[in-house]
Amino acid sequence: MIEVSSPPEYARTTFLIFVLSMLSTSCIYSFSLHNYTTVYKTCQYVNRKFSLYYCIMLCINFEQNRSNSTKGQKTVVKLCFVLNYSLFYDKIIQNFKKEGKGMERKPFIKINLKPTKTFYITFVLVYFFVILCECSLLPFSRQGFSIISLLFIFFSFVRLELRENPVTAFILATLSSFAFTVLMQILVGADPRLLNDVTLLGNVALNVALTYLLLLIFNRIKWALIVSNTALFIFAFIEYMVISFRGSEIKISDFYSLRTAASVVGQYKIEFTSKVNYSILLFLLFIFVVSITKFTHKSKKSQLPRLAGAIFLGLSLFTVSWCMNNSTNYMQLWAFDGTKYNGLTYNFLIEARDSRVKVPEGYSDERAEEILSAYTGTESKEDTPHVIVIMSEAFSDLSILGDFNTSEDPLEYYHSLDEDITKGYALSSVYGGNTAVSEWEFLTGNTQAFLPYGSVAYQQYIKKSADSIVDIMNENGYTTISMHPYRATGWKRDVIYEIFGFDEIYFEEELSKDKKIRGLVSDETLFSDIIKRFENKKENEKIFNFCITMQNHGGYEYGNFPSEVTVSGIDVLSANQYLTLMNKSDDALKNLISYFENYDEKTMIVFFGDHFPSLNRDFYTYVMGDRSTTFEGTMEKHKVPFFIWTNYDTPEEEVELTSLNFLPVLMLKKAGIGLTPYFSYLDALSEKIPAINFYGYNTVTDRKIRRVSEAQGEEYDLINEYRVLQYKNLFRR
Repeated sequence: MIEVSSPPEYARTTFLIFVLSMLSTSCIYSFSLHNYTTVYKTCQYVNRKFSLYYCIMLCINFEQNRSNSTKGQKTVVKLCFVLNYSLFYDKIIQNFKKEGKGMERKPFIKINLKPTKTFYITFVLVYFFVILCECSLLPFSRQGFSIISLLFIFFSFVRLELRENPVTAFILATLSSFAFTVLMQILVGADPRLLNDVTLLGNVALNVALTYLLLLIFNRIKWALIVSNTALFIFAFIEYMVISFRGSEIKISDFYSLRTAASVVGQYKIEFTSKVNYSILLFLLFIFVVSITKFTHKSKKSQLPRLAGAIFLGLSLFTVSWCMNNSTNYMQLWAFDGTKYNGLTYNFLIEARDSRVKVPEGYSDERAEEILSAYTGTESKEDTPHVIVIMSEAFSDLSILGDFNTSEDPLEYYHSLDEDITKGYALSSVYGGNTAVSEWEFLTGNTQAFLPYGSVAYQQYIKKSADSIVDIMNENGYTTISMHPYRATGWKRDVIYEIFGFDEIYFEEELSKDKKIRGLVSDETLFSDIIKRFENKKENEKIFNFCITMQNHGGYEYGNFPSEVTVSGIDVLSANQYLTLMNKSDDALKNLISYFENYDEKTMIVFFGDHFPSLNRDFYTYVMGDRSTTFEGTMEKHKVPFFIWTNYDTPEEEVELTSLNFLPVLMLKKAGIGLTPYFSYLDALSEKIPAINFYGYNTVTDRKIRRVSEAQGEEYDLINEYRVLQYKNLFRR
């Protein structure tokens, strides 16, 4: 039998004080209005509310006996007091309105004296979530959750009644836009205080413009507020997921790759932090309040809201335009600094503005042809090897970032390779994702440095034809093969590979699926397909096999994947799982090279990573310290390992630093395959500028990486010539 005690002494005492304060305040108001019946009405009201209060207190004590918690009890007691105070003073206001003269206007806030269905539903839901919070099943602080719960229950009693006019629309649109600008920054993990006056104004004005645009469509303030702010919140939540998964913000090119993103999203785990949860609750509170708010119209056919919407939409767009002309895109290298300093919506608009490829300074077709005319190309040797190129998904050597210990060397075999090999590091233009950028740089010799931030040439610029090393290999009698154990539509590879001219194209439907890791085809399985193709090759057939792995794709907090390699000194699941995957890639690489060591025909294997993995920031901070967010430190996270190995005698060479666009030149030269005039130009350029990516370039003189935008003198001229030739290759063919 469950024993339920009566309300505790402190609650009864507080309630008596509460009743006395109500009566005394009631007397003051009633005497001032000469309305002596108010005291009687108030007493009736208090008696009626006392029964509700007492029932709630019984529930509280039941919960107290169940969980021995007094904090939750006191919180709900305070909640009841707030409700009773609100209801009581509303009663006084209603009496004042009825008895006083000149008070016939409808109230701005109307409080229902009787609980409605909305109140009961809200109270039950809040109480349910309070229990979950008390049991630590929800990641909320009790104090913060109690405050939001109070607001939910308070607004289930409160009814806002507003006149739908231009002033109301302006106030609500501006306030909600400001609130959601702050809320979105908090949701994505940025500090709203980092926004300066111009960027804050730009974000608010842009959000206001969206609200007024919808006001023109719906002609109702309520629906304009709900739809616009719901869209903004969803956009912010997607931004949060992209930053969590990939380590960078949403880009224009992401809308070209929605199918690719949808196909791999299952690999990732969404982390609902306390900030995310509170953001969701506050968003729901906003929708709840707006939904129950009553907007009165002078006429159902009134066009005044639409007229006001048109005027304020124009003013908002003018404000956004002014802000864009008076600020520059703050685009740093780490994760989402653009969003952090520009604001989410405003930063996205700036990136959209800058997404068009600009014509290079001094460009003309004649100028491009003049530059290229100085290079004639080279001839191929007679006995060229088979060439296998493996672009390994997210393959990197984290040891270059700083000193840290692991339970074992995840790349033991890779580190041991030292014979018949050219080995080093190459600059990649991307981090945490956008594999197609690295792929495009290697296959074409072009660089992302001259394209807009976040763009992907595969999806945006390659339409009909494009020069690539596939053409060179085809002209030299190779059977050109592409292999990728995932969907053909990813990054439009099915279309691009046809344009490039591959003879054989294999995707997941045509390749083996013998072994999968985290639901993705393992490197071991893919490498076995490479071996099978060589075992079944025709006599005298020369093979060029371009292969992209999938095993190590992002999403390094997989539930059923044990960490066999761990980092000492810090427990970061993403780092442990990633290093375990690297270890498995290392084993698969060992098996592949072991096979071709005994292969009786000359074979070259080119192996490189496409980008660094997007791991938990705590890991990078632990390894790199303050360097993690500097320009130099960030460039280190764009250095991917590569090697060119042969099963025949070649001199060993260490390459300090190159870049993925220059790597095919090195491959062709090592294989004895002739260069076209364009690749001969790249060969000459790499002697003076050994490495270049989207963010920076390296020079022979001092081996220091500088920002591309800071190039001067001869270096600027060399880079601009490269820009001119690439522009012609992409857009003036």
